[in-house]
Amino acid sequence: RLALSDAGLATRDRFVVRQARRRGLPIASALGGGYGDDPRIVAARHARSMLVMAQENAACVPVPLRNEA
Repeated sequence: RLALSDAGLATRDRFVVRQARRRGLPIASALGGGYGDDPRIVAARHARSMLVMAQENAACVPVPLRNEA
């Protein structure tokens, strides 16, 4: 079990977006398991993850997707 904090999840999400963008890969996100028992807390974590990823994606220099090159 990784037991990432909310800050750790944000760091992970930023890293994933940067790596995908660097490689010209599209990004999709789906809610997995192991984020807690309270659905409201899980939903809030997922929403924060989407916001962090959107912010990081907006900050990246545009790179064409592999299938668009």
